[in-house]
Amino acid sequence: MKLKQFIIPIIIFLVGTTFSIIGGLFSILHWEIGPISAGLLLAIGSIVEVIGIAVIIGVLLRHYFKKDN
Repeated sequence: MKLKQFIIPIIIFLVGTTFSIIGGLFSILHWEIGPISAGLLLAIGSIVEVIGIAVIIGVLLRHYFKKDN
């Protein structure tokens, strides 16, 4: 299994984690910038993290069910 297959899913997951951390910071400091609030950032971060995990699971399942010679 090549590690290059996991670069994009890991980047997606890290972007989601970044949004979650920034959302937590907004929540602790009670910040709001226009329509951007802590809840919105936390929701976006969680959704992006789930997408990243789903892509990683898809890559792993594709490798598992791949027919090798």
